Formats: sequence, structure tokens, C-alpha cells
Amino acid sequence: MSRHGLKVNKSMRTFRKIICVLGLVCVLWTVSGVGVFADVVVNILVVNGTDTQQEKDVYQDLPKELKAEDILDSAGLKVDFDVTKGQYAVSGKVTLAPKSSKTFRVKVKDVWQIRPEEVATIQKQIETNFDLVKGTKYEDTAKLKRASLEKRLNFIVDEQKKAQDSAGARIDRYREYAAELGTIRNDAVSVKYWRSELPKPIPENIFKLVLEAQNPSKEQAVTQEQRYYLPEEVKPEHILDYEGFEIKYDASRGQSYLSRTEKLDPGEVKRYEVGILDIWRINQSKLDDLKNRTATTYKLLEPTKYAASAKFLASEVKKDLAQIESSQGKDTDINKHIRAFRENEKLFKQAKTDVESLEELLQAVREKLVRSRMQNVLRRIKGLRGVADVADAMMAKQPTQDKAWIYILVIMGFVGVLTVIAFIIWGRRSRDVKIEDTEENKAAKEEAGLKP
Repeated sequence: MSRHGLKVNKSMRTFRKIICVLGLVCVLWTVSGVGVFADVVVNILVVNGTDTQQEKDVYQDLPKELKAEDILDSAGLKVDFDVTKGQYAVSGKVTLAPKSSKTFRVKVKDVWQIRPEEVATIQKQIETNFDLVKGTKYEDTAKLKRASLEKRLNFIVDEQKKAQDSAGARIDRYREYAAELGTIRNDAVSVKYWRSELPKPIPENIFKLVLEAQNPSKEQAVTQEQRYYLPEEVKPEHILDYEGFEIKYDASRGQSYLSRTEKLDPGEVKRYEVGILDIWRINQSKLDDLKNRTATTYKLLEPTKYAASAKFLASEVKKDLAQIESSQGKDTDINKHIRAFRENEKLFKQAKTDVESLEELLQAVREKLVRSRMQNVLRRIKGLRGVADVADAMMAKQPTQDKAWIYILVIMGFVGVLTVIAFIIWGRRSRDVKIEDTEENKAAKEEAGLKP
């Protein structure tokens, strides 16, 4: 963040003609005290460039990262929250003498830091979750992931240190890397992240990314950084052969890139082949899961009034999954392969939504069945004219009051037992079961519009 200020010199004459009418509010970011974790001061400069006393409005938006408790000293200005912008602002009025100015020093916490305790917490989570998969089939992959997370975390910390002497620059760096830091934190605590395997490094699962560096000068050698941006899905653990490159992260573009500084002789051209795992495909097990869920649910919905809706949704699922499977083949052009993968992700998301809609229809059927059975039980209870009638039918005489309550409890208990038994039987019959590949189930899948 650049610093803004006013310097009095000859060129100010033209500028003063403007501020004679308008007043000037200028913001300067500074650090109070010494050290990385000092508070940040927002200097708001208000100028009256006229020849008369003026009352000036003061208004300044504060950074969106600040909460109410982070504003330590508003310098006498009013602090308000702007709902539209989603951030705090300070405002007020000040009376200025002719050709005078005043600076308001608003002190806020320096929240734009990756503090050591936060880094330590993330590192601890990385180690803790790595230890949980030691001795399992995921250990080798987890080693790569642990190294990747630590490398990405250390890179962000190093970038933050480079800007430690400038509050403005540090704020910019923090904003640039906030999303990446959040991703690292989430991966560190994700069971799914640690218990998922990378594609096996066999030739069929490896793309060769060809990189080229050239010195356009025919007369002199040059030493320069070679920078090659990677697809946004690529992380350090997906690279098999770095060819001497380092992997870094460009927060402004949200992409990792390979960096290598070297000397090139006049007119020299160098080529590199970096091996990258093919991570651009949807796992077949995920596709099969949607197929099985669709077939199971459709079979249960077929005899209901929702059959037409269920058939439509099942047909859409079949169409989307078939398109994904037909485009999952290995494409020699990595760009085409990645483009197909990103389209497939959209299709898979839609197919998953349709399957969930099918299951919601089934849930509606089950809820209606429960209500119907409860109504039948209540209707039967209401059909009884009273405990006395029941007693007359059973004993041909009027029961005493004490015995009447005993009869009530017995009847209610009996009805309750019957209801529980009915729910248990219904639950077992309607429970989702995995459809085996029998002729009947194959037929059900075909009716659902899916391949068996």
C-alpha cells in the first residue's frame, strides 16, 4: 500500500487552487513503536486551503479485516459500521482556521500478520494428522502432502517477513495470501485430505510439461528468472520431477509457478520436462456411487406418485455420468484434458444434486407413510366410545374408577406396542440396501436409465 502525503514545494501552487475550495483528507499508514507486531496508525490529514475558517467533514473507511475490538483509539472520531460495505469507518467534523490542517491518528491492531502461535498451531495439526495415518496405506502419500503443506506455509511466512518494515506492504501481502493460508489450514485438519491417495506414478498417469527458456540476445549472455505458471489445481505434491525448479505461489493470480534463475549464453535455448501427476479426472468410484444410489432410490419410488419425477431425474443422472465417462480418456494435450476435467466437474456436481433430489422424494414418501400410519392408529382410538363401553363389552358391568384407569393404561400400552412393532417392520422393509448385480437389479438400473 503506497503512502500518501503532502509536500510543500513550488508545484503546490496549482494544487492549492483546488484545495481552496475543497479541503483535503489524506490517509497515511504508519507503524507505531518498533517491531513486527506493533500497532498500526491510520493518519487522516484534513486540510483547509481557504482564507476563511471552515468546518470540515471527516470520513475514512477502515480496512475490512478490522473488528470493533481491533480499533484501539478512534482519535475522537465516531466509529460506525457500514452495512453496505461490510466494514467500519470513522467520521466527524472539525473546524479549521484559514490555511491550516489537522491530523487524526486512529490506532488499530496489526491484524495483518501470521503470528508465530498461529503457524505453530497449523504445524501441530499437520504433524498430528500425519501421525494418524502412519503405518497405513496412506503413509507414503501423506509424507508428500506433509512436505507440501510445510513448504507452502513457510513460503507465506517468508513473504510476510520481507514486508515487516512497512505496514502498508504487509497488509497487501496478507490480503494476497489469506486464501492460500486458509486452504493450508483446512487441509491440515481434513481427514479426507490425509486419507486420499494420489494417482500412481505410472506412465499413463503422468503428463510431461515441456518448458523452454531462450536468450533472445545474440551478443551477450543473460542471467534471469524463468517463471512458468502451473494449472490452478497443481500443488507441490503433484510434481514428480522439478528439473531444478522451485515451486512458488502467486497470490494475485491464485496459481503456483515454477521458478529457476540461470545463465543463458547468447542465443541459447534450454528445454525442460517437468513430470506432473494426472489429477484431472473424476474417480470412477464416485461415478459408481451415484449410479447405485440412483438405481436404489428409483426402484423404491417407481410404485409411488413421484414415479414421473424420479424417471426424469434418473435420466438426467444417466446422461451426465455417461458424458463424464466418455471424456475421461487420456488426452495427449494437457490443456484439452484440463478443460474437459473442469467441464466434468460441473456435470458431476449437477448429477450429485439430482441424486440428492431423488433421495429427498423418497424421504417425502417415507414421511407421508409415517403420518398415514399414525393417523390410522389415532382413528382407531377415537373409534372407541369410552372405557365404560369397552368394560361393558368385556365384563358386562361398569368398572370402578380405579379399575378404569388400569384399563386405560393397559389399552394405551397395547396400542403403543403395536405401533412400535409396525414401525420396526416398516423400517426394515424400507431400509436402503445395496442392489446386487442380479437380473432383477440389472433390470431396475436399466429402467432408471443407467448402465448396470
